[in-house]
Amino acid sequence: MLPIGNSQDSTGQPLNSGLGGRPPGNGGNPSATPNGVPAGAINVLNSGAKGDGSTDDASAIQNAINNCSNGGTVYFPHGTYFISTTLSAKTGCTYTTNESGVTLQGYSGTEAGGYSILGFFTNSGGSTVISNLTFRGGGIQISADMSNLSITRNTFRDILNSNGFGAASSGISQGSGFNMLRNSSIDHNEFLNIYGPGELDNYGDYSKIGFLAYELADVTISNNIFDTISGDSINMPYNTSDTSANAKANVVIQNNTIRNSRRMPIEIQALYLVNPIVSYNLITDYWQPEMWDIGISFAPGFGTYSGVAIGAVVSNNYIDGTNSHGRGTGNSDGTCIELMGLATVSNSNVCKTSVTASGLPMFGSAFMIAGNDAQISNSIFCGPFAVSDPVTYENPYPENFGHAANVNNNITTASCDNVAPPSSLTGASGVIGAQ
Repeated sequence: MLPIGNSQDSTGQPLNSGLGGRPPGNGGNPSATPNGVPAGAINVLNSGAKGDGSTDDASAIQNAINNCSNGGTVYFPHGTYFISTTLSAKTGCTYTTNESGVTLQGYSGTEAGGYSILGFFTNSGGSTVISNLTFRGGGIQISADMSNLSITRNTFRDILNSNGFGAASSGISQGSGFNMLRNSSIDHNEFLNIYGPGELDNYGDYSKIGFLAYELADVTISNNIFDTISGDSINMPYNTSDTSANAKANVVIQNNTIRNSRRMPIEIQALYLVNPIVSYNLITDYWQPEMWDIGISFAPGFGTYSGVAIGAVVSNNYIDGTNSHGRGTGNSDGTCIELMGLATVSNSNVCKTSVTASGLPMFGSAFMIAGNDAQISNSIFCGPFAVSDPVTYENPYPENFGHAANVNNNITTASCDNVAPPSSLTGASGVIGAQ
């Protein structure tokens, strides 16, 4: 578990070792003024913010945001900015810094007083960028239709409140109805220490999420690090009101590193997904694994045939359950990868399991299938599973919808010795985390 206020991973190694952090001054930006502020940017200090960690800077920063025109920049110099309420952000602006040590501090307690630090509630067009900032105690809330949003090289950490499922409990949250995020990217961010009181030590269906999104189209979530999160690291929930008019095409989840997950590292239940890709993700070091013990739950349309995913690819993921912390459940219902959808292709995944402190296997099976015509090939399953056949089936659909068309060229072995991630899989890289 990451100590609060420490940018080390669970093994004690710096998360940004060798990356050097952000440069001082103008950060190599030729358009920046000598003091590092980009030309024409609105400096929040000039709007009255103090950045001393104790003064409530919410009103001053809100004034800076209100004065930002489409294409403008709201700039944060070095400092800790205490923000007592959710800021109403404008689309079409950039929110950034070129300096190290910039923190937007929200709620720091463990009661149900949490809130998002930055929220988008209306859309006035333009491209929006949020970069190089640390969000502590709260994150970003997207509650408007948006497109052309880039959230990159930020840190979301220490969200420790006891709020329920939703924006206040997430690093980034998108939508809860039919607000759609399109043509956007969430990349090279860190999500660290997101859990409520006692949630790392007790079993339960916990609400803290790294990246929570309902409605995405042409969005890439890549090269992020998730570490010590009590709920899901990446979650696309089931919206029972969805229709085909809300088709979510070309969602890509790849090259993410997920460590110390308390529940499911990746869980996808959203309806009407078209051509989604979940690939090259590195999942290790479960933290007292949850009751289902699932690595990747690709379960769009779970419980209903209508709206099931089409053309999905789940490939080249590395899921290692051999170094789980704590007791684990060894539940035979657990699985390394849960597969649903029409003709889902699962290729070249590696699934490693071991006996947990409970004395039972980490995963019940390597694959659990509830879709039609799944293709499972060229994968490696190693270690003790709770069932003799590493590929099992479940039928949540009234039509008994669930079989695999093709399971071939897979390797099943009792030993995980010398089973390493594919050479092409490196996980998240190039993250520059704010301190």
